[in-house]
Amino acid sequence: MSVVAEFTIPADGFALERTFETVPDATVEIERLATHSREWVMPFLWVTSDDLEAVERALETDPDVEEVRTLNVADDVGYFNVRWSEEVQRLIDEVVDQHGIVQEAEAKDGRWYLKLKFVSESVLEEFQAYFRRQNRTFELQRLRRATDNLVRNTLTVPTPSGLSDAE
Repeated sequence: MSVVAEFTIPADGFALERTFETVPDATVEIERLATHSREWVMPFLWVTSDDLEAVERALETDPDVEEVRTLNVADDVGYFNVRWSEEVQRLIDEVVDQHGIVQEAEAKDGRWYLKLKFVSESVLEEFQAYFRRQNRTFELQRLRRATDNLVRNTLTVPTPSGLSDAE
């Protein structure tokens, strides 16, 4: 049965630590894509900040980012295309390898909030073990099983004569 895990990870345990140190007011939201290529799992960032030029410079020098392109800037919101470093890409690969789906990925104040869906609780446990082996910390905020949201529906099927079985 599938599970959805919501957890927080410090930026130094996932991505963009240097960017958040340089531009602490930055808020990042990752745009998800359905893809079969590892480079296109999380390539687009929406970033809100009072200083988007500083964000762009920080992304360009952040060791977690191989390449960054500014696609659009309007007011205090920027839209960026990034190519992640190999280290970040390995973490993304681990999610995909464990049949995980990134449902949400946001960061603020140097912490990432991730909402990931896994095919089973045992697969989630394998992902958590991988994270621990990499000496990365995370804090589980919430765990939902697929059955938590299911509502039982009963269907009454009339007999061919139009009468219910009880009649």
